[in-house]
Amino acid sequence: MNPSQRVDPDVMATARATGTSNSGEVKAMRTHSVGWSIVGLAIITVAIGLVSPSYAQTVEDKYREVAKRVPEFAGFYTDSEGNFVVLMTDVTDPVKVDELKDVMRETFSAADLSSMPLDDMTLRQADYAWIELQGYLEVLRGNPIEGNYFRSISKQTNRLVLGVEDPSVESDRVLAELDERGIPREVVTIAKFGPVTPESAARPDTSWVVLGAACLLLALVAGVVAKQSRSRAIRKVRREVAA
Repeated sequence: MNPSQRVDPDVMATARATGTSNSGEVKAMRTHSVGWSIVGLAIITVAIGLVSPSYAQTVEDKYREVAKRVPEFAGFYTDSEGNFVVLMTDVTDPVKVDELKDVMRETFSAADLSSMPLDDMTLRQADYAWIELQGYLEVLRGNPIEGNYFRSISKQTNRLVLGVEDPSVESDRVLAELDERGIPREVVTIAKFGPVTPESAARPDTSWVVLGAACLLLALVAGVVAKQSRSRAIRKVRREVAA
């Protein structure tokens, strides 16, 4: 028997005992069993995609892919007037601009591109490429500055933004720590981010727990339904034989 056509052992035992191993009932049970197996695998796949960041391509992943192919890329945003603004460290080379458009079309999804009018974008000169700022950001992620509760790349300012509770007090210390990490001061903007309490700063992200629990519940429900369906199929075969 082909492995993909393997029938549940309980169903086969009943079918063989009653001499109905080639009946349409057994074929129906086989199809039903395979169908529920597919549903189960689909639920597991969705759970993995939701719970594990490695299975879901983030915006940062897409930026990295674009920057890898077009190093001049420095990000994009929509301004207050609704213009789609794209930053590049060299806006004078039309070949590079066209290349960037093509790469963005290949990298971003149709849903993303629906809000990204590439043929009507506004080009803006950037001081730093996204990949350069991202490199500094990863240094800070690996060796964070004490009291820095927020760090990100601002597309609008083309700078790293570091958030602290009181910039007027903490800026000198933060700048000194940037020097120690080899990060140029001019690429960083220090901003107020707070007030911050130790509890909120240390609060872990538990969203993956909620998503994982929901997917586990779906898998359990599917398992119960499949078991009940199998039991009904066995009882049907037994009733048919008894009649």
